[in-house]
Amino acid sequence: MTDDMLTKDNSSVSKKLEGLHKIARFMGIDPDDADTIASEILPVLRRKFAVLFDSNSKSANLEILLLQFLQDEAHNVLANYALAHHQSNKKVLLFLVKKLHPAVTDLRAKQIVDKLVQHADQNLADQLSTVLGIQDEYITDFKTNILPRLKKHTKTMYRKRIKNGGADKDSDSFNLFIITNIFIDEFENHTYIRSDTDQNNQAILLPDAESIVNKMIAAWKNEVMAEKA
Repeated sequence: MTDDMLTKDNSSVSKKLEGLHKIARFMGIDPDDADTIASEILPVLRRKFAVLFDSNSKSANLEILLLQFLQDEAHNVLANYALAHHQSNKKVLLFLVKKLHPAVTDLRAKQIVDKLVQHADQNLADQLSTVLGIQDEYITDFKTNILPRLKKHTKTMYRKRIKNGGADKDSDSFNLFIITNIFIDEFENHTYIRSDTDQNNQAILLPDAESIVNKMIAAWKNEVMAEKA
């Protein structure tokens, strides 16, 4: 290989890395995650969306079709690559929407993303209310009052953590703090939320509920990170 060829190869790699870091900064995520989304997840979604579009009438509303497609497929594909925690990251979703439908306006793309985030939040809220045994008459209060309050407090705490330079430090410890001091404290204030305790009679979340809450916290942390991008 000649020096000129090496120079060209190095230049190509440099441009690729520069582009990757630009995408990562836009999304507010780790470059490795951005690389997986751009080079592996996006092609999968493109193929699936092309098949869906071909199987529908060409006169179908492309934006509605795209919204329905991402509602059905985005979480599953992200989860297959261990990136389900990015399903509520608006910058990630905006990247996917614009790549799958380049002609969509910025305004319409943002509207699609907002609906996708609402859909993801709703899915997690449904799962958590089921696991916690929330009765039908209290579902509305749980979803429209309690969970938004928990989301607000969690994001506030994470913004403070970022400000203090601790965003990348001991994520599990932060999640446990949020679960114990925000989620459980809030749940204890509502008699209609089923309470579980450990051997020391301390309130806890059982594994199924804790798993869902950790997904919520991860999604909300990513929303905060995207604000900083």
